[in-house]
Amino acid sequence: LNLAFIPITLWDQLITNNGNRIDIDFLSVDNNLLKFKEPDGKEILSISTDRVESVVSRFGEKIFP
Repeated sequence: LNLAFIPITLWDQLITNNGNRIDIDFLSVDNNLLKFKEPDGKEILSISTDRVESVVSRFGEKIFP
């Protein structure tokens, strides 16, 4: 019997000012822009920091603000 190991992937969470929670792969914050990738995404996306309430890491630590 050969069982495959399938890891559980947890993502960082971006919480917007209107309460939406979005799974992201956090990259950085600079020049009032928060940069991230979507889960399994290749493109680097950004959102203005004034639209973000907070970002929490996959380990439960507050990344932003």
